[in-house]
Amino acid sequence: MDSERDARLRRLLVATVEVAPAPRRRPTRRVLAAGLAAFVLAGGLTGGAVAAMARVGDGPSESVMRSAVEASAGPFEKVLGPSYFFDGSSPSSLRIDRAPDGADRLRVSLDCGPGGRATLTLDGQMLESGDCGGVTMVKTSTASSHTLSVTPDTGAGYVLFAVWVKSLAAPPSAQSKRDVEDGHITRPEYENAYSRYAGCMAGLGYPVEPLWVGAAVLGPNPTPEGLSSGASELCYNREFFDVDRVWQLAHER
Repeated sequence: MDSERDARLRRLLVATVEVAPAPRRRPTRRVLAAGLAAFVLAGGLTGGAVAAMARVGDGPSESVMRSAVEASAGPFEKVLGPSYFFDGSSPSSLRIDRAPDGADRLRVSLDCGPGGRATLTLDGQMLESGDCGGVTMVKTSTASSHTLSVTPDTGAGYVLFAVWVKSLAAPPSAQSKRDVEDGHITRPEYENAYSRYAGCMAGLGYPVEPLWVGAAVLGPNPTPEGLSSGASELCYNREFFDVDRVWQLAHER
């Protein structure tokens, strides 16, 4: 079981989607694009992640799924409350209770057997359709219950798992605070802040693209793994968010 779990951990990808209006920071233009790309890729790159799941009951257990999510959360998130689990091959739904205190988003995992395709919805709004697999991070209401529904397109078995998590925010670094003290960001300060973000990502094991020399707006472009681990959000908030916000406000057209 340990080897199977290790294999699952290597295949987990995460994307962040919003299914209800929620206050959020003002991201860079390329952050928006990167988040959308990661969501699209999550379906295609991780479909059939549980390759050995040929029939109902062959997929990972609830405890293995929870361990995988807890391991991928690392220092960036905390798993809270009970988990929700279904292993089957026919259309089904899971009722997700309101979030425990402190939780701010929902992690949802849908894995199918070989060739499996399915449609996943939350309260009637589609999260994923097509080749299924991987983990989706959902920002939705924490004050009410929700319904996760799966409609498989084939008879292949699938595993549906969900759990509430709390994101662990990172405060801005001392240098980032100094950069924005005067309300003005110079080009060197802007580029240095991006370099610190890139250095933070590399230090956590998720290198990003080098600086776009000459680009009017610099945007982090993390890999799906960098998004899934929470490293990008942590490094962005710590080194680049405040600087990027001031810069973009001054250069809006």
